Amino acid sequence: MNAHRKPVSIAVLTIAFAAVLAFGVGTYAQQPPAFSAGLTDDMASDFVQSLDAIFNTPDLSLADNLFADDFVAHMPLSPDLDREGWKDYFDSLYGSFPDLRQTTNKFMVAGDHLIMMVTYSGRHQDTFFGVDATCNASQMDGIGVFRFEGGRPVEAWVEMDLAGLIFQTRANDPRRGIKLTDDSCYDPEIGMRGGIEADSQPAFAQYP
Repeated sequence: MNAHRKPVSIAVLTIAFAAVLAFGVGTYAQQPPAFSAGLTDDMASDFVQSLDAIFNTPDLSLADNLFADDFVAHMPLSPDLDREGWKDYFDSLYGSFPDLRQTTNKFMVAGDHLIMMVTYSGRHQDTFFGVDATCNASQMDGIGVFRFEGGRPVEAWVEMDLAGLIFQTRANDPRRGIKLTDDSCYDPEIGMRGGIEADSQPAFAQYP
């Protein structure tokens, strides 16, 4: 004799579906995607301008307001750095290249990440990786990936062509200037440099 099954009511099915849906939404909320929305193109553009200003003012202390308090940077040839360590890292570059400047060539937004492609330029005016000042005009390309939370970068991954920069300081480059005892650099191509006129090569000029 076949048993007759009682039909499941619509109300029971509705309650069961709602429970499953609630569970699924709760589980997804606990596992957000790696890239979350929130970083707009305007926010990215403002950040890029502010970061360029740090190098082109120059004023590394501006990073205190730009980066999050718990900011962490992963830099070439360095352990992980906090915000103060990031400033010290670039301050050491300014010691060798006092006129260091940053030019942002391109940037793009991917969720809460910002990717920047930049070029650093400056003259080698003090010892760098054991090489005495040459006054060489030098450039170094770099790329940085910044992760944002709450509108501020909390983490950065940076790669820079340090090997290429070291090579430029060692190379017998036709752009090479003259090292002067007053720590100025004279360059025949750009003329005025550190108060020295292009047609005035003082007797105390020292050739590296």
